[in-house]
Amino acid sequence: MLQHYIRIFLSLIAIGAMLYLIYFALSIFPGRKTSSNKSKRLKIIEHIAIGPGVGLYLVGVDEKEFIMSFSNKTINSLQPLEAQSIKDFSKILTEKKVERKAKSTVSNTAASK
Repeated sequence: MLQHYIRIFLSLIAIGAMLYLIYFALSIFPGRKTSSNKSKRLKIIEHIAIGPGVGLYLVGVDEKEFIMSFSNKTINSLQPLEAQSIKDFSKILTEKKVERKAKSTVSNTAASK
């Protein structure tokens, strides 16, 4: 009977040791990190979807900012931005979001009648 308890106790110690080794191994080798964590020069500042599979990114590279357009088939760099242009761009994006939300609400209301 005592041997049975000793065997269970040793099994629990072995399982605990294996769990500790797995935890230790995962802390040393955390796996693949995303490029956004590694990049110090490239930052995605803002993103907006204009339609299905179409949108714009505001991307920072070093001290410059660029607007990038994307679709399912292409990605284009449109132009570098100046500080005032960024403020204007943010204002336009906000207005477009409000317009799109209003159109969506109107079409949902019309569809439910």
